[in-house]
Amino acid sequence: LIKGMAGTGKTSLALAILKESLKNDNTPIYISTRVMPNLIKLQYPWLENYIEKIRFIDASNVDLMLPSQDTIKNLKNKLKFQNTPDFFVKIFEFTENIENCTIVIDSWNAVAEAGINNGQFEKNRIEPVLTELVRQHNFKLVFVLEDSNENFMDYLVDGVLILNNSRYYNRRIR
Repeated sequence: LIKGMAGTGKTSLALAILKESLKNDNTPIYISTRVMPNLIKLQYPWLENYIEKIRFIDASNVDLMLPSQDTIKNLKNKLKFQNTPDFFVKIFEFTENIENCTIVIDSWNAVAEAGINNGQFEKNRIEPVLTELVRQHNFKLVFVLEDSNENFMDYLVDGVLILNNSRYYNRRIR
C-alpha cells in the first residue's frame, strides 16, 4: 500500500515499482482510475523507454475519445466499471492469461468509492475480497491510496509506505 496526500510521489513510486518488476519477468499492469494513461505518459517522460512493456489500463471512466492511430488499442485497454464487483471481474478478464504480473491500482479510492456509493459492499468489505482473489492467483498488487491516515486497508497488505511533503528552506521535500 502506497499512501499519501496529493503531490507526495505516490504515482512516481508506483511506476518505479512496475519498472523494477520487469527484471523478474513480471507483466507490469498500471490501472489508472483518476487520470487517463496518456496524460500519465506525458507527465513521466522516462516511461518512453518502457512504454511497450508496461500495460496501461484506463479505468478513469473519462469518456474522451482522443483521435490517434492507437484508437483500437486504447479501446482494448479501457476498463469501464459501474461498481466494485464489476471492477474485480474486469481486472481478472484483463489478467486471466497472465501467470506472473504486478498490478498497480492508482488510485484505489475511486474503486472503493464506486462500490460504497452504489451500495455494493459495506465499508471495509471491498479490500479483503480483492486481496484474497489476488492471493489465489499469485499476483503482486500495489494499491495507491490518496490518504495518509491509518485505516482498515493497512491491516490487509504486506507493507505500508506513507509518503509526505514538507518544506525545508524554501525547498520541497518528498
